Amino acid sequence: MILRQAIWRKPLPQWTISGIPETFYTDHGSDFTSEHLEQVSADLEMALAFSEPGMPRGRGKIERFFRTLNQMLLCHLPGYTPASMPPDHALLTVSAFEAELQRFILDQYHQRPHHETGEPPQARWESGGFLPRLPESLEQLDLLFLTVAKSRKVRPDGIHFQGLPDALAPSSASRARGTQLAGGAQGRSGGGAGEEKCFGLLIHGSPWDVLQRLSS
Repeated sequence: MILRQAIWRKPLPQWTISGIPETFYTDHGSDFTSEHLEQVSADLEMALAFSEPGMPRGRGKIERFFRTLNQMLLCHLPGYTPASMPPDHALLTVSAFEAELQRFILDQYHQRPHHETGEPPQARWESGGFLPRLPESLEQLDLLFLTVAKSRKVRPDGIHFQGLPDALAPSSASRARGTQLAGGAQGRSGGGAGEEKCFGLLIHGSPWDVLQRLSS
């Protein structure tokens, strides 16, 4: 996801721009209007703001950047054809285009003085003394983007995930620890079949959270 790449540190030392934004301003694409992103933004303490549908000028900054890309990069690449002409044969691979785009951003766009600020974006970023706010680890960031918190039941035969029983079933030792976690030595209620009754407890979280608790 592009937001993950924007937030985390880049592998190249000259690409220093990173961090969790105070506000994530976007359009109404389905990826950005989901409950998942709302939860991610809450966990990251990041405000969500949406542009007005059908009002391109509400996204003026990014639209202007696309125009800059078209005028300063795309039109100079092999295989480029204007919108008024039929498309030419593809002459660049995706990896080759990514390399050209990265070179343009780092060597030209970030180093070229901005017409409003009079400073190159890279120099302006580094001179502001800004300390980016980052997640504790990349793994934590990945978990936020790749998992969606849902209510699930821990059953006597394990965890049912996407309708599949035993898909993430814990071991017998984990079940015993899980019984204690649920709030009782064995959770007996009349003995026999009621010994693991506490595994009907409703837990809010992803299956990975549940397994981590049971195995700790």
